[in-house]
Amino acid sequence: MSKKKVIAVIVEGPSDEAALGPILKEYFSSEEIQFVVVHGDITTKDYTSVDNILSKINHLIESVKQKYGYNIDDFMKIIHITDMDGVYCNNAIVEGDV
Repeated sequence: MSKKKVIAVIVEGPSDEAALGPILKEYFSSEEIQFVVVHGDITTKDYTSVDNILSKINHLIESVKQKYGYNIDDFMKIIHITDMDGVYCNNAIVEGDV
């Protein structure tokens, strides 16, 4: 039997992993799912910019490779899931007397 391919899933927090983990592991049952929890939005933290986002994601994948002993060829895909935290809701919250 051949070794399972790895799908790395980058999520913001442990609750994202808890909510999505069982679903993704069932959907991708023929692959191995490894979650990378970044505790926030990697695209807006730690001085992340368009110029360095790929290197930051590469750093995350390197940590998964080292932790589990994977080679780059073991990876099938990398999925990055972010939430929008109401980004399109400019006037959704209005203060008023009630």
